[in-house]
Amino acid sequence: MKITCFIDNLNAGGAQRQICYLAYLLKRKKYIVTVLTYNSGNFFSEYLKNNKIKHVIIKDKNKFLRFVKIFRYFRTSKQDIIIAYLRNPSLIAEIASLFKKKWKLIVSERNNFKNDKNFSNFYRRIMHLFADYVIVNSRSGYNSIRKNAPWLKKVSLIYNFTNLNYFKPKNKIHNTNKKTINFIGVGKYFDQKNILNLVRAFNIVKKKEPNINFFLHWFGDRYEKDQSNIYLNKIRSLVSFYNLNNRIFLNPATQDIKKKYKKSSVFILPSLYEGFPNVACEALSCGLPVLISNVSDNKLFVDKTNGYMFDPNNSNDIAKKIILFCNLKNKERIAMSKNSRRKAVLFFNKKKFLNDYLKIIKKISNN
Repeated sequence: MKITCFIDNLNAGGAQRQICYLAYLLKRKKYIVTVLTYNSGNFFSEYLKNNKIKHVIIKDKNKFLRFVKIFRYFRTSKQDIIIAYLRNPSLIAEIASLFKKKWKLIVSERNNFKNDKNFSNFYRRIMHLFADYVIVNSRSGYNSIRKNAPWLKKVSLIYNFTNLNYFKPKNKIHNTNKKTINFIGVGKYFDQKNILNLVRAFNIVKKKEPNINFFLHWFGDRYEKDQSNIYLNKIRSLVSFYNLNNRIFLNPATQDIKKKYKKSSVFILPSLYEGFPNVACEALSCGLPVLISNVSDNKLFVDKTNGYMFDPNNSNDIAKKIILFCNLKNKERIAMSKNSRRKAVLFFNKKKFLNDYLKIIKKISNN
């Protein structure tokens, strides 16, 4: 059976990592797998190459001609199933399916919508009627479809898979000096990740608890040294304004994020909205305590046993939880680390992730 995994690019994003994992796992099950993309970005190209997974890139600056080429590829490549991740690739595959498709289509919502009831989200979910199955990666996303798109019947929740053998704690778990805390954040430099409010929170921490020696290392895609990323430039300006240049460090995405996790004391993610963030899965798997926004499904994986949640719109609340964590005893932080790893083993199971997809593939193949 031939399967095409379809996504916009191979940049350093959670959805990109997940679809490459899925392609690898399906290939191991003897499926003929191709990853199809249409935008620049090669962060995961080496992963596909190392695992001998075919990667096809469709390029054209003209969006209409690009769509025509994608449509032609779907028509001529004779795949049995297309698995599309993210909103635009899913929509493109659904439009292509209007014309007597000869394949089965699985689409995936990987992020919750800011406003479920706006027209854009409504028509996108109408288009899901042309898919054979819809996958979501969060309980909140699943509930949103059930509430706002009840006409969609074939919907399944499949949580992200994390390679627990690769992302695992170091031998000595985060035994750091009580007053020196290394925070790590991972995510694109754009407004969803809410990094500006995080910088404001750290400024509050500096004023309220001057004895806490904290450092934040953020690693993100869309990192440009020039002025082309407006949001990133706002972050840089705010860091300088608060005189936090020696405390907050903004870095490009890295191929070895595992090494960065292992050098850190705690993971922090202040997103305004999410599906379920893949980077949080990785941090939990590495045994990091987690400070995270109270949005989406985060409360299912983070509680007081392994971290704290905060209101992402309230920099004072973010600062409060940062201070709370920094003032913990070292043995309390170690207990949090162990609990994070336990939760990761419980929820982010490779076998369940793959089996859930295989069940859907079998179900739609028999229809």
